Amino acid sequence: MGWASGLSPDLRSPRLCGYANPATATPPWPGREGFAVTSFISPPVTAVTQGPAHHWAGYYDLCPWDATGRYLLVAEADFQDREPAPGECCRLGVIDCRRKGAFEAFAETTAWNWPLGARLQWRGPRCQDEVVYNTCEAGRFISVLHDLKRGTRRSLPSPVYSLTPDGQTALTMNVARGAACRPGTGYHALPDPYAAELAPEADGIIRVDLETGATTLLVSLADLTEHEPHRTMAGARHWVSHPRFCPDASRFAFLHPGSIQIHPAQL
Repeated sequence: MGWASGLSPDLRSPRLCGYANPATATPPWPGREGFAVTSFISPPVTAVTQGPAHHWAGYYDLCPWDATGRYLLVAEADFQDREPAPGECCRLGVIDCRRKGAFEAFAETTAWNWPLGARLQWRGPRCQDEVVYNTCEAGRFISVLHDLKRGTRRSLPSPVYSLTPDGQTALTMNVARGAACRPGTGYHALPDPYAAELAPEADGIIRVDLETGATTLLVSLADLTEHEPHRTMAGARHWVSHPRFCPDASRFAFLHPGSIQIHPAQL
């Protein structure tokens, strides 16, 4: 018994198969409508990359496909059995699926990890031509707007995490602090400038104007310590992660893991 979903043959349209309870063919949750199926349709699966290098597409909240379903954004590394060391690069590229998985690198970056990649993503509602990704330059984290069709690049003085659907605005956070507080939620390439502070007022969720590069601190870590504080937050180091806009970009959500790890029995 369980839910099953898949992609249509063009690899873009989700196909919901429903749930199946082999014993009763009835909904597994009382009071919820549904439908039962006796078989599942599995879409074709084709490998689009080849070794000896290793390939991945980054965190699951980003769709790596362009609007046509032809091009796939991919990161490439020469290893996969350890964390990247500071200063170690991965390659960013695109796969033309009509050419049977030819990886075409267009950049290298030292701002990456296995879960997040470099936050490589298509920019704007067309999901074609222009991408954005994080890297390091002159001792700081930055992002790059890269037009793959024209070959032009424009740097912004801040990394990015998620974009509004129109591609005009991004949310971001201190990616170095995330790496120090919980590996996998940030990058080890550079140190946290606020490492000595538990909840700095100048750090938190940041809005980035992708046209001008201007940044605005929307919510500070200091402010978050005052919002419904729990006693486990006393003396804890605060950070934020995974900021995401809602579909119409009128609101955003994020995680604020700001408590010392304790046993549930102590709560």
